[in-house]
Amino acid sequence: MLRRLAIGTVLVTAGAFLALALPGPARTPAAPVPVDAAEQARTVAALAPRRTPPLVAVLGQNDGTETTDFLVPYGVLRESGAAEVVAVATRPGPLALHPVLTIRPQATTADFDTTHPDGADYVIVPAMHRADDPDVLAWLRAQAAKRATIVGVCDGALVLAAAGLLDGRRATTHWRYAARLARDYPSVTVDPVPLYVRHGNVYTAEAQLRGVTKYVRQ
Repeated sequence: MLRRLAIGTVLVTAGAFLALALPGPARTPAAPVPVDAAEQARTVAALAPRRTPPLVAVLGQNDGTETTDFLVPYGVLRESGAAEVVAVATRPGPLALHPVLTIRPQATTADFDTTHPDGADYVIVPAMHRADDPDVLAWLRAQAAKRATIVGVCDGALVLAAAGLLDGRRATTHWRYAARLARDYPSVTVDPVPLYVRHGNVYTAEAQLRGVTKYVRQ
């Protein structure tokens, strides 16, 4: 149970951190929405990993990946001890985090595929400098086909949409990018208010705590 809840902890923690870190226009907080107990139970059940401990890949694009989106999930899960967590990049060499820091990933996607041919239990997808990197998109499609749970953090939802993983699905994202997601990917039903949205094996997470007051599809 603790291992299943760890992913949820990552999503909430990332949302809380980003809500404090990101500037934006003044917003009137929406009234808190009670968590439906049945949906909570379904979410926990859907997050059941295929192995113990579960294997989590936190994916980054070498040319630029959002610092908080990458480091918060990675750090929380590593510290929890609830999962085996691997920092993955699409190619060899350093991983540039935006706006600061450069890190050395533990594996490339090719390395990960060689070591774990059956795929990850969970793949966490941060916001990236390019949402349409073909190597990123191909790897995400392959991981989804191997039954990995794909988790898009903040405007990592744009990466998931570019990979086709949100087609015909409901999703959320950072409020600043909700209109863009809806405009560029009309097959996606965008709802920027929930903290997270679950649809099949794909999750998207907001970078806020208390909802926006208005959303206009543009």
